[in-house]
Amino acid sequence: MAMTTLDPNAGLALASQRHLFEIPDDVAFLNCAYISPLPKVSLSAGDRGLRRKAQPWTIAAVDFFTSSETVRKLFADLINADADDVAFAPAVSYGMAQAAHNIPIRRTQRIVTLSEQFPSNVYPWMDLAERTGAAFVSVPRPGDDDWTSALLSFIDGSTGIVAVPQCHWTDGGLIDLEAIAAACRRVGAALCVDATQSVGALPLDVKRIDPDFVAVASYKWLLGPYSLGFLYVAPRWQRGRPIEHNWIAREASLKLILQWTVPRISETLRLRTHAIAERARAEFGIASVPPHRRAGHYLGLRFRGGVPSDLPKRLAAANVYVSVRGHAMRVTPHVWNTDEDAEKLFAVLKAELS
Repeated sequence: MAMTTLDPNAGLALASQRHLFEIPDDVAFLNCAYISPLPKVSLSAGDRGLRRKAQPWTIAAVDFFTSSETVRKLFADLINADADDVAFAPAVSYGMAQAAHNIPIRRTQRIVTLSEQFPSNVYPWMDLAERTGAAFVSVPRPGDDDWTSALLSFIDGSTGIVAVPQCHWTDGGLIDLEAIAAACRRVGAALCVDATQSVGALPLDVKRIDPDFVAVASYKWLLGPYSLGFLYVAPRWQRGRPIEHNWIAREASLKLILQWTVPRISETLRLRTHAIAERARAEFGIASVPPHRRAGHYLGLRFRGGVPSDLPKRLAAANVYVSVRGHAMRVTPHVWNTDEDAEKLFAVLKAELS
């Protein structure tokens, strides 16, 4: 039987970090793109924070600033930004609403997004188009999975805003943000990126890409909690108007990610998803986005005739956890996964599909 062994000595790959998470040995959690578990160190930090709130007389005025400034710097280091370019945002939709509040758009211009794009980076732009009379355009899914070329064909002199992810949330289809940003600059369009499904697992350098806004929720690849997110704002937009005037808005998980480094995380997950993709193709004829057009930490398995309706339920019954998004079964591992987790996945596939 083919194996999906990940060699920890292969290039930059990390050995499994499962010991840092509270994941039972019999659970194969291959669903980080849905929601990540909190590392043990973050659970401890959260517990300390709750206990401090139980004794508010121990909280000094300076504490409101020191921890938040530390977190802003940690996130900024992940995307090669300056801490002063980063604000807290409770959700991507909030961050994009902030962008839409400041980017001027004329009724003769177009706002460009992708089909099947996650709604947090769609609804604010649909609203802006409705309010201004601008055209709202959704780039159709390309048959060859080349989202970059498809998107570039829609960017022209009429384009005012391009709002896209770094990789598609359903199957990891990759977008070359440097190429998109260059096209945006040529026509004077703003680039707004929802990087929730990439930052922390895929390198993103804002100094190379030069986007206008980047919004990230922390509860997936940043291994953080709900209701905490970040908004990168390019210096050219920092004199804009906020949508509200909060005066201030802690995360041990960011320190872990920086300790592992994003390139090593990315390579570890690329090797894992590649091994799963190759085995799924060889044993069951299950297709996926080609490696050169897919974010390495992401895998969308495409079954002939669609994903069997009861397959996710049967996987969950065997303690194997994945998601179905669009026409693909989304398999998104992280550094806690092991070769045994992949074997559990294929044991169920064999039982159901053979």
